[in-house]
Amino acid sequence: MKYNLPILIILLISFISFVNSVDLVSEEVPYLYSIIQKVNDTKLNIPNIETIICSGVFFGSRCNSNGNLESLTLRSTTNEILSWSDFNGFTKLYYLYMAEVSVDQNFAYFPIPSIGYLSIHNKLYFEFDKVLPKYDNVYINFQGEGINSHMNIKASYLKDVTSFTVLGAICDIEIDGDQSGNKLSSLFFNTKNIPDVSSLSFLRTLSFNLGNDFNQSSLVNILSFSKLTYIGMGFSNSNPLNFPTEFSNIINPMWGTIYFTQGNWGPPADYIDLSNSNQTLVSFSLKNAGKKFNINGNFPFSKLPTGTCSNFIVENGNFSTLPDLSIFQRAQQFSLSNSEIGGNLPSVKDTLQKSAFTQTATLSNNKLTGSIDESWCSISLDVSNNLLSGSLPDCYYCYLQDPTYQRRLVGNNFSNYNLTSTCNDGQINVYKFLNLSSTRVTLIGKNIGTNLDNIVTYPEIKFSSNNLNDSFSGYFSVASNQYDIIQIRFLIPGINFTVSIAGNAPQIDTIIQNNATFEITGQYYSYDKSVVNVKIGNNDCIVKSTTFYKIICDINYPIVDYGNKSFTVMVEDKSTTTYFNLIHTPVPCKNPTCNSNGICNDHMGVCACFKEWTSEDCLIPIHNVTNSTKVPVESGGAIKLYGWFGDIHLGISVSFNGVSSLIDSINSNTIYAQIGKGFGFVKTEVTQNGITWSGLINPYLQPENGYCNETTKQCTCNNKWTSLDNEICTIPYHYVSSSSKVPSTSGGNISISGFFGDVHKYFQFSFDNEIIPINSIDNETIVISIPPGVGLKNIEIIQNNITWSGSIYPYSESTINCLNNCSGNGNCNSNGECKCNSGFIGLDCLTKDVGESKPPTETKVNPDGTTTIINEDTVYLIYIDSIAEIDLNNNQVPNSLINLKSGWKITNTTNNLTGSGSLISTFSQIVNNATIIMTIENIESNNGKEFTFAGNQFTVSKDGFKLSLSVSNWNYKSNLNTLQIQMSSDISTTEGKINNCIDSEHTNVETSPNSNNLQNVNYLKISKNGKTLYGRFQDKMLSDGRPTTTITKIISKDDKKVLISLDMPHCNQCLLDPDFSVIINSDFKSSDSCGKENKKPWLIPVAVTVPVVGCALIIAAFMLRKKIHSNKILLNKFGGK
Repeated sequence: MKYNLPILIILLISFISFVNSVDLVSEEVPYLYSIIQKVNDTKLNIPNIETIICSGVFFGSRCNSNGNLESLTLRSTTNEILSWSDFNGFTKLYYLYMAEVSVDQNFAYFPIPSIGYLSIHNKLYFEFDKVLPKYDNVYINFQGEGINSHMNIKASYLKDVTSFTVLGAICDIEIDGDQSGNKLSSLFFNTKNIPDVSSLSFLRTLSFNLGNDFNQSSLVNILSFSKLTYIGMGFSNSNPLNFPTEFSNIINPMWGTIYFTQGNWGPPADYIDLSNSNQTLVSFSLKNAGKKFNINGNFPFSKLPTGTCSNFIVENGNFSTLPDLSIFQRAQQFSLSNSEIGGNLPSVKDTLQKSAFTQTATLSNNKLTGSIDESWCSISLDVSNNLLSGSLPDCYYCYLQDPTYQRRLVGNNFSNYNLTSTCNDGQINVYKFLNLSSTRVTLIGKNIGTNLDNIVTYPEIKFSSNNLNDSFSGYFSVASNQYDIIQIRFLIPGINFTVSIAGNAPQIDTIIQNNATFEITGQYYSYDKSVVNVKIGNNDCIVKSTTFYKIICDINYPIVDYGNKSFTVMVEDKSTTTYFNLIHTPVPCKNPTCNSNGICNDHMGVCACFKEWTSEDCLIPIHNVTNSTKVPVESGGAIKLYGWFGDIHLGISVSFNGVSSLIDSINSNTIYAQIGKGFGFVKTEVTQNGITWSGLINPYLQPENGYCNETTKQCTCNNKWTSLDNEICTIPYHYVSSSSKVPSTSGGNISISGFFGDVHKYFQFSFDNEIIPINSIDNETIVISIPPGVGLKNIEIIQNNITWSGSIYPYSESTINCLNNCSGNGNCNSNGECKCNSGFIGLDCLTKDVGESKPPTETKVNPDGTTTIINEDTVYLIYIDSIAEIDLNNNQVPNSLINLKSGWKITNTTNNLTGSGSLISTFSQIVNNATIIMTIENIESNNGKEFTFAGNQFTVSKDGFKLSLSVSNWNYKSNLNTLQIQMSSDISTTEGKINNCIDSEHTNVETSPNSNNLQNVNYLKISKNGKTLYGRFQDKMLSDGRPTTTITKIISKDDKKVLISLDMPHCNQCLLDPDFSVIINSDFKSSDSCGKENKKPWLIPVAVTVPVVGCALIIAAFMLRKKIHSNKILLNKFGGK
């Protein structure tokens, strides 16, 4: 390492020394000649040297005004050994610089009294073994035999030396004893051990070079560098040295400069944090970082000082990409040149542009790609010799004639790298001067560059700083208040500007009108359109261009307010008003009325169309879309586009995200079209009359878990979701919709189905009032193990601090009872359905089949969705009465009961007699956003029709009908609530068809379960006027596609009506499947056979099946039977005669 500080000091003294005309005092002349002869300094060994030495001709040598030698520079060409006796005659000699000399061993210890600066390039080696006398500076550079020798120097030997440098030899500084009186402030040396300098309280400058095989354990002594203001460090070892992380571990150091010289730096153990130096570090230099100085290819610094850092240099490194440039916000200059950096050059809008001052960034000789955007305009950027391309922004392009800009940009592939480029005052602009004091000003403009010397002004301004945001600061050579305007010239590219500095109000000299365009000449305007406003009467004149002397502006068409009008020009906050005769010259339009869609601009003779119209006669609508209806995300569908479309629709087309749409119809305000499934915003294009409107609409119903209530400004969650703390509408509002079953005698694993979400915090499951473990859980299913048992069981599920409670029937019966045990006339199968012996029919095989000799039964589906069954004088009217939501306490939720009977609309009728032998009628209605669909299917096949439901099979015979009810997307008010369907059978007697053979009877209602463990209505018997209605309700249903238990109950009954409820769980889709039949007993007498002895049994089967999808119920076949004798089936009698 080479240190030239003492040389520079002596040379500087020579440069600024006074050229002395005196000769060297006679007493010192013999000593001067003696020394010159002894060292044979060829430059000084000339005649009459005593008359020249004081003149300042020889660098490093000078005299005081009395002719005493104060500074002497010698270069020896001999091996003569010098001692202080050779200099005794110089009484004022302070600076002594000697090169290639030989001095005796004690030369440094016994100087003449006047010496303060001693600099020796010595051929002979000597050691420092005692305390040196007082020196301001000692500089020893061993040559010859002293090179690479090793010495130890005790710090106490240097206590009276202010600055000490020893080079050539390897020197270890030993910190010995108390150093409180040590005045050493600067230390330069080569060493194998870094000393602990914490006890050298005056030491501020430390520079050292680590030789081969230095003691790496001494790196810990870097922690003692906290009071140093200058640190110089290098090493000459061929093996890499990992960058010392100790620099990051010092608290509040006083560093001003850290300078790393030669070395082969390896990766640091961790990212380097220099924020500990806070406001002090102003310069950091690592010019030979090395190919291994990185962390996995990344820039190894995490933080820089928070104070202003004038220089930060890390060059000749190896970094794969640029670091986050915000790290350099406090660096006035930074350089990462020649460091293999690749990737795109980023924008600095959010990083360096936030710096408080103009910066210089050197990124030359790398592999950067991409282009330079305008965010770099306020930064002096050097990106020479990279791989950049694209177009240079004007702030660089306009100055390519400047060699400085050329050097910074050369070696890339810019498309507009034109060294003869020129720009106009639209690309470069000067806005104003800020008069900061009587002499100091700031120039503000656009693309004014970064070269202070490129701007020349009159009167002269010496620009001294390049600020951020296109501004320069400088000083007048005289007080600025002597001038009111400044002439400015940009030498490159040769553009002139005139700017006001005195803040004068704008001056209006002339105004020229050309139809709606006005040219205003005068002075004290601005080149910045944003600060210039022109108003004519009550109308704004839009500024198109402006300079210091001229403004061009346009007034809106048509000019209807003409005559003598005020004319005001405002520049920033200063304005001037005059008066002007506004001229209006009519030019007729081809279509004077512009089709009532515009106004004739009689200045130009063309129609000025209103904003919704175009074409020369304003006949073509400029259409737009303002809003739309919503469709489901999963299906899409018919959509209405609202907006303005006019009455002419030539070439009309609509597309959503580039997909053409089928247009159903269009009028001036609405387009009826079709859109596919999707979500979120959709790019929508509507083309007609050669004009395309394009924009974004949101046509889909919000598929998320809730919506923002615009009134409360709070999130309202959908009924399957709730909020917990900061988890907004993401916590599942869980519920159970069904459960599987296990044998009552063995128990086992059952599946609890419903909605449980993916978040199960604080989960707890209770079965039959006891907490039990679970086997598994997912979004829809919980698997548990239960013991043997019977009947209804309570369950409770707690998760996410939310509790759901309810009941399930988890046990299956080994047998299912048939009605009346098939009356001994048939066999009961595993589904609880009688298979009658030949000659018997009915749900309980009680009635004899007598063929066709029976009164006819008329079955009719009515337009209002009811079904009528008539046999002689007995009439049954069957219909779905209502739907209601039921709470946890089995109470009807207020305002949830909805009448369904009167709301049906028939949507379709299909005759399928040649296929399955049925006639199908479909009805629908929408209630509170829930869709309800009812389908009634009449069975005409002689063999009936078989159905399968929840694993059970049943048959609807000829002349029967199946009624299906679908309820979808019910919006529950609570996840604890369930649904209840209410079905009614009205019973009446038809006048004119009275059967006199039958005594008038009251209506009798009886019920029966098919399991001894469930209090359920599985069979229903309604008797009236000798006819009996049988109903069968299965104890299974499908909840969201899974079998589970359902309960049927009688709500109310009288002689005219029976109202039945079917209870369902909390479900999205439910399906129930009861069936009904009407029969006539074998001893029934028809009205025309009254008094006859023969008694003919008749069966009139009419089957009704009602599945409910969403919340669905199934009602099946009615059987009507005569009730004359007391041949009744007693089924858990509720009442009646």
